[in-house]
Amino acid sequence: MFEDGYDDSAKDNVSGASGSSFIYTGDVPQKPAFPGITEATGVFTLIFLSQYALYYAAAPLSGILNRIAPSISGGPNGATGIFTEALCLALLFIYLFSYRRFSAGEFGLTTREFPANILRGAGYAIVTFITAMLVSAIIFSLMAAFMLVTGWSAAHIQHFFERGAIREKEVMRLVSTPQGMFFALCLAPFFEEFVFRGLLFGSLRRAMPFWAAVCVSAAMFAGLHFYFLAAPAVFVLAVASAMAYEKHGSLVPSVTMHLCWNLRAFVFMGLKH
Repeated sequence: MFEDGYDDSAKDNVSGASGSSFIYTGDVPQKPAFPGITEATGVFTLIFLSQYALYYAAAPLSGILNRIAPSISGGPNGATGIFTEALCLALLFIYLFSYRRFSAGEFGLTTREFPANILRGAGYAIVTFITAMLVSAIIFSLMAAFMLVTGWSAAHIQHFFERGAIREKEVMRLVSTPQGMFFALCLAPFFEEFVFRGLLFGSLRRAMPFWAAVCVSAAMFAGLHFYFLAAPAVFVLAVASAMAYEKHGSLVPSVTMHLCWNLRAFVFMGLKH
C-alpha cells in the first residue's frame, strides 16, 4: 500500500519504528512511522470511548434542541449522533494528520486513481452485498436447523430471530430522517473506514499475516456494530473493504463500498413504502 514514489522496502522499517515522526535513510525522508498495535489499539479504544461519552454527555442538549426545533434536531438522537461522529472524526484526523503527520496520500486519497477507485468501490459493493446475503442465509439456515434438532420449537426459533432483529429495526428508525441519512451516508463511512481499515487494519497488517489482520479487524467491526442478524453480512463487508484497501492502497474503494452499503438500506426502505 505504499505509493507516491516512496520505496516499498521502507515498509519493514516503518512498521517497527518509534520515536521520531519520520524515518530517514541517508538524506531521503521516508514515510512517517505507522503506529504499532499497542498505540493503534489505544487510539482506537480512546476514540470509541470518547464517542459514547460525548454521545451521552450531549444527549440533554439534543433533547432541548428537539423540543425547540424538532425539524433541525432530527429526533432525540439525530443531532447527538451527528455531533459526536463529526467530533470523533475530527479528533482522528488531528491524530493522523497533525500528531502523526501523515499525508492524505498515505491512505490513497490523492492518487490519480481516485475516480477509478470510486467506480471500483461501487462495483465491489454489489458483489459484496450478494455474497453477504448468501453467507447470512447459509449461517442462519444452519442455526435454525441446529435449533430444531436440539429441541427448539418453530415458534421459539421465530421468536429468537425476531428478538435479534430489534436492534436493526431501531437503527433503521433512527436513520430514517434527513439527519440520519447525513449521518449514515456522509459521516459513518469516512469515520469507520479510517478507524477500522486505515488505523486498525493498517497496524495489524504490519504485525501479522494478511488474513489474520483481515479477520481480527473484521470481527471487531462486526462486533462493535451490535447487530445480531446483520453480523455475518457486516463481517463480509469488513473483509471485502480490507481486501480492497490492500489491493489498491487506498481507502476510496472501501469508503465507497461502505457508502453504497448504507445507501441500499434507504433504497429498501423506499421500496417498502
